[in-house]
Amino acid sequence: MTRLRIRLSHMVRSPRVTLWTFVVLVVATVTAILAPQLARSGGGIQPVPGGSPIMISNQDTNGLQLVGTLSQSKLVQGSNGVLYLDLSITSPMTVPTTAMYQPSDIIVVLDRSGSMAAENKLPYAKEAVRSVVGQLQVADRFALVTFASHATVNTALTHVSAAMREQIAAQLDSIRPGEATNISDGLLKARDLLADSASGRSRRIILLSDGETNRGIVDPQELGKIAASFGQYGAVLSTIGMGLGFNETLMASLSDYGMGHYAYLEHLAALGDILQKNLQDAQQVYASASNVDMTLGDGVTIRDAGGYPIDLGTQPGTARILTGRLLHGAKKRFVVTLQVPTTHIGNVQLGAVTLHYTTGGHSSSIVLPTDNLQVAILEPERQEEAVASIDQEIYRQVWERNNLGRMQKALSHWLRHGDRKKAEEAIATYRDELQQAEAASGIALSSPETSQKLSTMEQDLRQAFTGPASQQESQRNRAAKDQHQQSLQQQRTY
Repeated sequence: MTRLRIRLSHMVRSPRVTLWTFVVLVVATVTAILAPQLARSGGGIQPVPGGSPIMISNQDTNGLQLVGTLSQSKLVQGSNGVLYLDLSITSPMTVPTTAMYQPSDIIVVLDRSGSMAAENKLPYAKEAVRSVVGQLQVADRFALVTFASHATVNTALTHVSAAMREQIAAQLDSIRPGEATNISDGLLKARDLLADSASGRSRRIILLSDGETNRGIVDPQELGKIAASFGQYGAVLSTIGMGLGFNETLMASLSDYGMGHYAYLEHLAALGDILQKNLQDAQQVYASASNVDMTLGDGVTIRDAGGYPIDLGTQPGTARILTGRLLHGAKKRFVVTLQVPTTHIGNVQLGAVTLHYTTGGHSSSIVLPTDNLQVAILEPERQEEAVASIDQEIYRQVWERNNLGRMQKALSHWLRHGDRKKAEEAIATYRDELQQAEAASGIALSSPETSQKLSTMEQDLRQAFTGPASQQESQRNRAAKDQHQQSLQQQRTY
C-alpha cells in the first residue's frame, strides 16, 4: 500500500497525468483497502499470498532450454480439475556471420483464381515476388507455382542468376487470372519440387491466397497432412492471406502444420515487406521443426496448447503439439490447458513432456524432469490451501492472454459465420468465467487493459452487424480476421 501511495504521489505531480489514470489508481487503492472486508462478507475467497512457482526446467548440450511452470500445485476434490502448464522454449543465440549464410530454396505458391483480378491483388502479388527474387543470391534457388482450377509450375526450382531473374519476370508478366481455387494442387506441385536433397539449404514454401479452397482436396485435415509433409524435405510452409475472402482458420492451420507462420493483409501494399520478412527469417532458423510430445498421466487429458495443432497419438494418453520452427535467440511461450481427474484424494502424475527438434539436419530432444510434474488433490475443507498454491502471476497471464485468446478464436468463428448471438455469448461467457475465477481465487484478474479490450470487441461486434446488408459481409469478415490474428498473438509469445 505504501508503494502504491508513493507511485500515486509521483504521478499526481506529473503534468502529463490524465484524469482517467488518476481515477483508475484511486479506484485500485479503494479496492485494495476493501478487499478483505468483501471477502469476509461473502464477496469471494479472501486473498492469500500466492504459492511458490512450480517451475521445472532443463537445458541440453546444444544450449536449448525448456521450462515449464504449473499454475498451481494443489486442487480440491470434486473441482473442475483445470490446470495450466506454462511452457517456454528458448533457443541459443548465435552471432550471425557471413560464413553462416545458408543457401535458400524459396518456392512461392501463388493463387491466380478469378478473385485475384479484383482490387489489383495479382499485380501487387507479382510485384512482391519480383522484389523477393531481387534479394536472392546466385547460390539461392527459386520456384514459382500458380494455381486456379489446377496448378502449374511456372518456374522450376533453379539458381537465381541474372538471366534467370529476367525469365522469372517474364513468367510473372504472363500470369492471368483463372477460375476456381485449388490450393491442394498448388501445394502438391510445390512438394514435388523438393524431391532432391536439402542438405545445407534453408527451404521455405510461401502460399499466397485470397479465397476459400473449392477444388481438389478441400478437407482441412487432409490439407494439414500435406502441409506437415513438407517437413520430410527439410522445408517449412508459411501462408499469407490476402484481402477479406480467404479462410483465416485454414490458412493459419496450414502454417502451423507446415511449421511456418501466418500473416493476413487486407491492403496489399505491405505484401513485399511480409515476403521479405520470410526471406530474412530463413537465415535465422535454429530448428526447422519442433514438437512437444506429452505422455499424459492416468485420466489426464489435454484441452488446448496455445492454439497449436494437437495430434493425439496412436497410443492412449499421448499427444503431440506442433510448435513449428525455432529462431536463433528467440523464446516461444504458450500455455497447455490440462484436465486432471479430481475424484480421489492424493497425488496425480501429469505425465512426461519431451521437446523434439531438428537443427542442422540432426534430431535432438530435451525432457522436462517429472518429479514436480504432479498435482495434489485435497479434501474440500482444505480449499484455502489449494488457493494458496496458485502462482498468481501465471494465473493472471493465463486469463489475460491465453484464455482471452481462446475466446477471441471462438468469436472469430461466429463472426465469420454471421451468428451475432453466438458471438455475443462468447464474450459474455468469458466475462462470467473471469469473474468466477476471481471469486474462487481471490486474485484480481480483470485489469483495465482487459476490460478495454472486451469493450472494444463488443463495439467491433456491433459495428460488424451494422449498416446495409451488402456491407455487413465485408465488415464481419474483417472483424473475424482481426480477432483471429489477435487470438494468436494473445496465446503465443515468440
